[in-house]
Formats: sequence, structure tokens, C-alpha cells
Amino acid sequence: MRQLIVGNWKMNLTRDVGVKLANDLAAARASLNCDLVLCPPFPLIYPLSRALEGTDIALGGQDCHQKDSGAYTGDVAAPMLVDAGARYVILGHSERREYHFETDADVRAKAAAAMRAGLIPLICMGETEAEHRAGDAQRVVATRLDEGLPDQFTGVISYEPIWAIGTGLVPSRTSMNSSAGSWWRGMATPGTIARCSTAAR
Repeated sequence: MRQLIVGNWKMNLTRDVGVKLANDLAAARASLNCDLVLCPPFPLIYPLSRALEGTDIALGGQDCHQKDSGAYTGDVAAPMLVDAGARYVILGHSERREYHFETDADVRAKAAAAMRAGLIPLICMGETEAEHRAGDAQRVVATRLDEGLPDQFTGVISYEPIWAIGTGLVPSRTSMNSSAGSWWRGMATPGTIARCSTAAR
């Protein structure tokens, strides 16, 4: 399976700086033997789609609403992301779960909306430091899978060890395989998952 690298720009960069970074990445693209996806803030998706036209660098959103339209101030719908030039969308990121109180049910509904619009969902799941120390990683990730994926899911699952983000701690491959590998091997219908990423950030 070809490696996939996703760059989540979070709430950073203005248009000029973002376009320059995208152009720099496009110039260095030949040296990267992988598929590359950039997920900038929403206002940058369209200008980056213009800047990256003719390259194989894909774009993604950082979230989407579960409805295709409506009175949801500040939200963005999956069809809007497609219209702006996105092919992917990050869902269930730990920061969305923590700061916006998103649940697995929310992620499930958003993933279904993304798939309806033709987007590839990038679903994040992983355990906190407390859950990691308690040995609950496999249970937490299994619950995320059971409750956070819509029927006939096709997309990317990204194992996100929350306890390692911004701490300077780097999970070993053995640790990641222990936390995420068992549920991957035990899935009843692994063919519904297009790709699986266990890259720590």
C-alpha cells in the first residue's frame, strides 16, 4: 500500500504564505515517494487548488458538517469543500473532540455526509494519556471504529495517539501496532477501508 502523508495546517497561514508553501512543496514533490494531501484552513482551499493545478498534490478540509446546507453559522458543508477543490476531509480530530465536544456519533454522521459528496474521509482515532497508561488503547480505538464509522465506509483511518501530540514523546512502531494493529486485523470487512494510516504526529 502506497504511503499517504497528510499535512494538517490547523488555524495557521494566510493566503500568500500558504500559496508559497504549497508551491515549494510542489517543487519538491518528485523527491517524495508517497501520496500527499494538504489540509489548509477553509479560506485557503480554493487559492491552493489554483496554485496546485496540474500537480498530484491533493487538498482536504479540516472538518465538515453532517448536513449539506442549512442555518449552521460558522460551519462548512461537504459539497462546499468539493466545490472549492478538496478531495479529502479530516474528521474526528482530537482537537475537535476536545474543544467542540464532538462524539463518535457526530463523526459517523459527518463521514456519511463526506462520502455522499464524494470526499474521502480521514478519520482520526486514538487514546489520551490517561487511557494509554491504563492500558485502554485497544478498547478506545475499537469503540471509535464501532461507533464512528458509517455503513459501507470507504476512506482513511488515522491512528492518532493523543498522549504523544506536542509532548515530545514518540510512540514506537511496536506501541502503535499494539494499540491499533489488533482491531485492524480483526475487522470483519477490511475491504471497506481504502487505506489505513498509523503515522504518529
